[in-house]
Amino acid sequence: MLMQSDEKPRLVPAGQGFCSLNTVQYKNRFLYSKYNPEKAILQTIQSLTVLPQTLVIVCSPVLWYGIDALLEKCDNTCTFVAYEADDALFELSEKTEHPKSITLYHTQNETDLDRFIRNAMQNGTYRRAIRVDLSAGVQFAQQQYEYVANACEEIIAAFWKSRITITRLGKLFAKNTLTNIAHLSSGTTLTQHAQSITKPILVFGAGESLDDTVQELCAQPFLAEQFYIIAVDAALSTLTDAGIIPDAAVAMESQFAIQNAYCGLEGKPVTLFADIVSRPQVTEILGGKTVWFASRYADCTFLDDIIQRFFKGNYVEPLGSVGLGAVQIALTLRKDTSIPVYVTGLDFSFSAGRTHAKNTPAHKTQLNKTNRLTNGSVYAACFNAHSSAVLGKDNKVCYSTPVLQMYGKLFIQQFAEKANVFDTGKTGLPLGLPQAVLCDAAHAHTAAEQVPPVETALSVPQSDIQSFYENELQSLLTLRDLLSNGENAASRDTAQTLSEQIQSLLVPREYLYLHFPDGYRLSMDSSFLKRIRAELDSFIKTLQTSQRLFP
Repeated sequence: MLMQSDEKPRLVPAGQGFCSLNTVQYKNRFLYSKYNPEKAILQTIQSLTVLPQTLVIVCSPVLWYGIDALLEKCDNTCTFVAYEADDALFELSEKTEHPKSITLYHTQNETDLDRFIRNAMQNGTYRRAIRVDLSAGVQFAQQQYEYVANACEEIIAAFWKSRITITRLGKLFAKNTLTNIAHLSSGTTLTQHAQSITKPILVFGAGESLDDTVQELCAQPFLAEQFYIIAVDAALSTLTDAGIIPDAAVAMESQFAIQNAYCGLEGKPVTLFADIVSRPQVTEILGGKTVWFASRYADCTFLDDIIQRFFKGNYVEPLGSVGLGAVQIALTLRKDTSIPVYVTGLDFSFSAGRTHAKNTPAHKTQLNKTNRLTNGSVYAACFNAHSSAVLGKDNKVCYSTPVLQMYGKLFIQQFAEKANVFDTGKTGLPLGLPQAVLCDAAHAHTAAEQVPPVETALSVPQSDIQSFYENELQSLLTLRDLLSNGENAASRDTAQTLSEQIQSLLVPREYLYLHFPDGYRLSMDSSFLKRIRAELDSFIKTLQTSQRLFP
């Protein structure tokens, strides 16, 4: 919390010629020049280049000098917000005349600023953010202003990073979701299994630190029996090749390439925790039960409806990494916080010539490429423009990428403060967790008998699934008729305009256009609707095929 002073800011006349402007004296310093208060600010504004769709964050405006010049610098697609961290300066800024279109925020209503930006970003309002300091008042709380400005920039950047992912994979996410709904009645949901595990949980990633853990488990076979083992799908072959059968695996990947991780695992008695967007075919490989969960990969009505209808409103935050998702599932499964969770193989880094643990699909691919000129190593991963050397938890140099480092930071944010979560990996980026030795961990906890989940009924009634498919298919067929035949369509409802009827069907079905580059908001322009019409046939086919898969 910022320390506030009892001192009040004083207005002091500027001392240059006929200048009628005031400066401000506060906490033994002047917040503007004593001679020409506007000069330095105007020079700064003149040097700025403000692009369209920019969020301009005005910091410590105090007397609002230069704000008119700054407004003239920007077009009407830009938005201004002001922020003041000091109580006394906030009061002065609020009393000083300024444009009513600019909202002034304070430390006590930062959540309002956060909400304002997030709501605006649902429509992709801003492309970037720029900070402009309008007084020396920022010197009293430099870290606070940096924090607020960086937070605004991160919200905007996160939206556009997500948009890149959805543009590339959004259509696949939607089709996998529509297909997987057919299988919900033959499995259970994560909610049914919550707080069901009463023994220590060991989560395996596919990083190189997994090798040491596997060797330790092989040297002492009793160790594996002391844990409920959850493995990310990419680590499955490493464990099974060593004779270790995990209790559960986590599947979140949507693309075809992940099926390599399941080679040779047909019929293995492993419970599969599968994301609703994961590749449907992998649920047919393992011999254990499938436990479904939903990740909300985008803010949209159709996902909300699916989560509410089939998952009772419960979903797993989309963390981007299957390793992070596996840890989140482990925390959901443990009976209470007294049950420890141990992680290994979550390195978010790699060594020179390696990218994953031994016998993972990536490692086997490297070995398959071995010839007289290469030994199966991949040095391109660490010696390229995107990788950089970092210091690992063992004080040795390893390599990472911006994406992996982002996941490492996200891991710390999500799990570092969780009770009874430990890191048994010996290499990789620091995870912000206490280190633990696996053998000691097994002896420190006496595993109680596992409590099976209550399964008095199917996780999802078959009638709900059938109703979902019938409604979606009929809606898409109606849309196709309306977009193809317009006012002459057989499905035309004359009680509303054609545009209104089309819009009412499109609003709850964002999967038809969410993957468009401009699909973060619905447009009724002719070109946008033509693209939707082009997508309809493939989604109708997906629904019809999925409906036939439904038992």
